Amino acid sequence: MLTLGDIWSLKLFGVYERGVPNREHVILRTWDSSPVQLGYFFLAVGWRSPGGNGATPLQDGLLWLGELEMRAGQWIYVYTGPGTQHVAKATTGEDLHVIHWNRSTVVFGDANTVPLLMQASSVAVGQSPQGILAETNYAAQLARLASGGQPNR
Repeated sequence: MLTLGDIWSLKLFGVYERGVPNREHVILRTWDSSPVQLGYFFLAVGWRSPGGNGATPLQDGLLWLGELEMRAGQWIYVYTGPGTQHVAKATTGEDLHVIHWNRSTVVFGDANTVPLLMQASSVAVGQSPQGILAETNYAAQLARLASGGQPNR
């Protein structure tokens, strides 16, 4: 099993109103004493590992949290259904940042699906393919490469 470091600047509280359309949401809170840039974070869908101590990320289940800078102690509600991002007031008077995943169905309907908070540290950006790598006929592309053809750079 792959083990990664802990995330200290955001706390993941879990899924609330699990399986309820337009109400299902994940609660996060900034934890650090310094501002937190949400652009480094992603929320993903995972499948709980046997024993409940880990999870495997599922395909097609990733949400970038966006370019928001948050102060310490701020709440973030990520609703899995449609809506628009906005700031509301919690019953305590604190700012509550609301983000919508805009999924057409609930995400965490099964009790074995869990939210995963991920922090990016590095990114590689792909370029438009050139030369034989731009061919969409993959059989022809592989045949050319196998016969000694070289991709253009």
